[in-house]
Amino acid sequence: MDISISAVLLAAVIERTSGQPFTDTISEQLLEPMGLQNTGFTDVRIPMPHRSRHYSFIELYDREVLPELHILPTRNHSYNMGGGNMYSTAEDLVSFGRQLLTPELLSDHVVAQVFAPHVLPSGQPGQFSDGWVMIGQQAEPRFVMAGGSYPGTLAVLLVFPDQGVVAAMLSNTWGKDGPNVMDQLIMNWAMAPAN
Repeated sequence: MDISISAVLLAAVIERTSGQPFTDTISEQLLEPMGLQNTGFTDVRIPMPHRSRHYSFIELYDREVLPELHILPTRNHSYNMGGGNMYSTAEDLVSFGRQLLTPELLSDHVVAQVFAPHVLPSGQPGQFSDGWVMIGQQAEPRFVMAGGSYPGTLAVLLVFPDQGVVAAMLSNTWGKDGPNVMDQLIMNWAMAPAN
């Protein structure tokens, strides 16, 4: 199942059961207690200081690689807060990942569930678990990853539970092999010997 569709459905359930907007519940129950002061929900219709523009080397509609960088049009997805529409800083993302490694807000049981792959009907472990990509569970070093992308944006959070290492990278540009470059930089950094 597509993660964004699942997140939209979960947001609707949270909104219905809490009796308040999804964004308020997440802010009050998660972002504020975790001290994530530079993370929240964004609505492109409302001015926001320091909001970045989105750029791309990839044409939006036919995915053709462009010879030069283009400014992307702003798209309004304010109706879909559960599927994204969040802003953050790399510092806040790392803080979030660290809190998963040293849980004070979440119980050990909840953290274990977050890092456990879901089992497919075939009995095999799936690649996803509660929004985390589990492809690094068999890697050395072992890691889990959460990320998101939208035309002109890319966010990656990697958590290496055995090393106690968390890394985050953000980009407001698509193309020129950006995701692979980011992954390689993070993996090289995570595997470097500690000083």
